[in-house]
This record gives sequence, structure tokens and C-alpha cells, in this order.
Amino acid sequence: MIFPLWVVPVIAIIAWTARFLEKRFPSESDQSTAAVIADWKLAAVRVGIVQLTAPLTAATGIMIINAMGGGWFHLRSDGCWFLLSVVVVILANDFWSYLVHRAQHKFSVLWTMHSLHHSAEALGIITGARHFWLEDAIHAAVFPVFGIMFKIRQRC
Repeated sequence: MIFPLWVVPVIAIIAWTARFLEKRFPSESDQSTAAVIADWKLAAVRVGIVQLTAPLTAATGIMIINAMGGGWFHLRSDGCWFLLSVVVVILANDFWSYLVHRAQHKFSVLWTMHSLHHSAEALGIITGARHFWLEDAIHAAVFPVFGIMFKIRQRC
């Protein structure tokens, strides 16, 4: 999904506030301004690329799920079952993210990309968003696994 235009000033205000707080209360007292700015640039490039590729990855996911016939495990969405279904999906997503992160540390081709995240010279509010752009594409490529695993019928 592409950002609606009203989101741009909201993101700008959040970024300005975060940068202001980071300058006022730095996590490291002797941070290089150039390193902090580099982190913000890397995060901005990553977000931009993710937004440009999101429609393609979403369409690919839908095609994979439709080709597989939907989910293997049926999760109920009525009453209290809805909350249990949400918890199951959250835990499965968290476990999948953990497995992908472990793979990024274990396999050299993935580590080559992921090492950018660990090479930050300054620790700041945006350091967690400092990732190589292709990492998001890899995550998006494997995300349809959840659509294949879980099927939740919607009731009107």
C-alpha cells in the first residue's frame, strides 16, 4: 500500500521530534553527527524502496496463496476465538522472524546484507531501522507462508 499524502507531514513531524529528542538526550554522548545522519538516510532509502515494492510483493503473495488453495490451518474468527487466532498469528510471525534473523547470522549471503544493521557507528533512535533494502524484500517474499498456513474465514 502506498502512503496517502497526509502521512508525509505526520512522518516529518515524528522524525523531527525523534531527532530533537535524540539531540537533547543522546544515548551516547560523543556520537558523530555524520554517523547519525547516515543512519537516517539509510532508513529513509529503505522505507522508500519498501513502499515502491509493496504492491508487487503483495500481489505475488496473493497469487501464491490462491495457487495453494488458502490456509492449511483454519483459525476461527468468531467470539473469543478471534483473540486466540490473533495470538496464534502473532506468535507464529514472531517465531518466523526469529528464524529468519538466525538465518541472517548463519548464512554468509544473508549476513552480508544483515551486517549493515550491525555496523552502525552511532547508536540512536533510528539505528534499529538501519537495514539493507533487500532484507525487506526477502521478508516480504517469505511472508505469504502465513497466508498458506492459516485460513481465517471472514463472517459478514
